[in-house]
Amino acid sequence: LDADLAVDVTAWETLAFGGDKTKSITINGEQVVTRGATPTLTFNQLNSDWNNIATKNGAKLILKNLNVTNSGHNDGPWNRHDLNFACDVEMENVISDKSIALKAGGVLKNVTIDDANGSDTYALWIQPKGQVVTLENCVIDMLDCTDGRGIKIDEQYMAANEVKAPTLNVSGTIFKTEEKAAVIVKSKDGAIINWGERNDISKVKADSTFAVWVDEASADYADKVI
Repeated sequence: LDADLAVDVTAWETLAFGGDKTKSITINGEQVVTRGATPTLTFNQLNSDWNNIATKNGAKLILKNLNVTNSGHNDGPWNRHDLNFACDVEMENVISDKSIALKAGGVLKNVTIDDANGSDTYALWIQPKGQVVTLENCVIDMLDCTDGRGIKIDEQYMAANEVKAPTLNVSGTIFKTEEKAAVIVKSKDGAIINWGERNDISKVKADSTFAVWVDEASADYADKVI
């Protein structure tokens, strides 16, 4: 990607990228970065809700050396505000000024999420579908956000038979948040959390000691959080 670019996304998957045989799509701003400028990829939201970023044929979307954003709201619930990835996604050397929602697997390396949304916002929202999500050397900076929060695993908007505990791997990641723990789990199937080395929760205002909380509504299933 050698210049800023906007691509349209819709509520569901009617504008899925790729074709019936696509295995992966890579968008890389490396050539521009070496000249001292980072291109911005904007997902242009054509409706007010559910800006799904989707691919055909289960293809993986790989984003490298970019700024990413969307044209959506700077207020309201996560589903209309976030970058909602309905496909497996890998990000490396990416800065996002919008929080991110994952409906499938994700690998985030050297990714910064710095969202200034005007309402309660989790930097990363994971729908628990049994996928693996990995954060490595990332920065979650939600101090400019109203009631900014870290990572949430939540089955909201999901059918009961869809819910399956995901695996979350976190290492070398810095959390800066106003509310809640670095990670909060609200899922009856729990989650497997591998809390690796070099994570920093010293700037998590609500709890700089314990990295993971279980939501009150899921307290009966706390033993399923491993």
